Amino acid sequence: MPDSAPSARRSWLLMALALLALLGLRLPFLDRPLVGEEGMFACLAVDNGRETPEPRRALLVARVAGRDVWEAPRHPLAPYWFLIRVVRPCFKPADFGALSLGQKSAWARAPFLAFFGLALLAWLALAVPRACAGPGADAWKLPLAALLFVASAPLMVGGSLQPQLDGSLGVLLVGLAACCLGAASRAAHGRRALAWCFMAGFLAALGKNEWTLAFLAACLASWAATGRAAAPERKGEPAWRTVLPALAGLAAGSLLSLSLDWANYRAGFLLMFQFAQGTPHPWSETLAMRWPWLWPLFPMLALAA
Repeated sequence: MPDSAPSARRSWLLMALALLALLGLRLPFLDRPLVGEEGMFACLAVDNGRETPEPRRALLVARVAGRDVWEAPRHPLAPYWFLIRVVRPCFKPADFGALSLGQKSAWARAPFLAFFGLALLAWLALAVPRACAGPGADAWKLPLAALLFVASAPLMVGGSLQPQLDGSLGVLLVGLAACCLGAASRAAHGRRALAWCFMAGFLAALGKNEWTLAFLAACLASWAATGRAAAPERKGEPAWRTVLPALAGLAAGSLLSLSLDWANYRAGFLLMFQFAQGTPHPWSETLAMRWPWLWPLFPMLALAA
């Protein structure tokens, strides 16, 4: 059997180059001026020398007579608490007021790009065992090619630089949950596998309400699929080892979000209903308008299927 060490080193090098290339692709856009809601989230993640927001009323909506006016985020508070209490103290320019617009914008986008960079590390970590596995080690090349493709799509490039939750912190939570499920798969049996599945569900519940619902739907679909695919004498065993601990973690994460603030957690569901009750646009027109951004999802869907 040939020595796998040189192959493993090459795979590590290629993954490191891929990470640097994907981050470098985004650097020219780092100083773009903020637009719309981006300024609200920039105030959460960067200490601009003004009033520190309170998570229950975290969004800056106006400034009247020199005083900031804040509004409830109407989403679960865990991401807002994390941005204000953990991230904001780490991003504190010495003299924010003296910075140029481009410099302020770069400071605002940097923490969110950092979240996306950590998500890339999480995804690449899923390929590391394959890269060092000896026979069959080339299996990591297809996931790496898929990652390069989807992470360089315009929607992903723009979203990863936005001071928003969806394309940065949300992507990181998904990446970490995927890593936990990968670790559970490698553990195969026992308490370690159960703990990793629990952690995956817990992380998936720390974002917006719709992210929790998406993970719940994935768990139930997996439960149904594994139950049908398993041998008759082992039916339900894969669900017990993976889906039920993940659902328990999802419940624990949801309880944490509820404990932080029930009103904002409930408002997240009400906000979804408000959007659903709006006048719908024809799907054909919406798809045609969004197609330049959405088309990379379809080859990824085919590859996943």
